[in-house]
This record gives sequence, structure tokens and C-alpha cells, in this order.
Amino acid sequence: PSTVYPSMAGTPIPYRWEIDGDQLTITTEVIGATFRGKWSEDGTTFSGGWRPNPGREGPGNVAYDIWGGRAPLDRQ
Repeated sequence: PSTVYPSMAGTPIPYRWEIDGDQLTITTEVIGATFRGKWSEDGTTFSGGWRPNPGREGPGNVAYDIWGGRAPLDRQ
């Protein structure tokens, strides 16, 4: 689990993360959206998209794609 504290919502939003192999799924009931993505073969980056859950489409809950990566670890 994780919690986002957005300035525009005014209330914390809980998220649930699930990882199955290279598949990443993030859900939140507050917004009614699900992220589905995939980690790269080397595990350093991911890409995917947020989609509104059925029946939760509308202003402020639109589909969009993102990508990101892991912060490098300081191995000193």
C-alpha cells in the first residue's frame, strides 16, 4: 500500500500496489481508476496507463499513459 497526499484533493488517497512477475497493477477506490503496466526486462523502468474503472469515467478521471524508473541505489 501507499498513500498520496494531493494538494488538489485535500484528502489522502490510498493506493494498492500489486506486482506479478514484470506486471504492475496499482488501484485506488477513491478515484476509481486502475494503472496497468509492465517493468522492463532489466527491471529499471516501467510503462503503462491509468484507466478509469467502468462507470467511473468523467472529468478528472481520464485515461493517460506514463513511464518511470527506479532511483539508483547508492552502493558505497
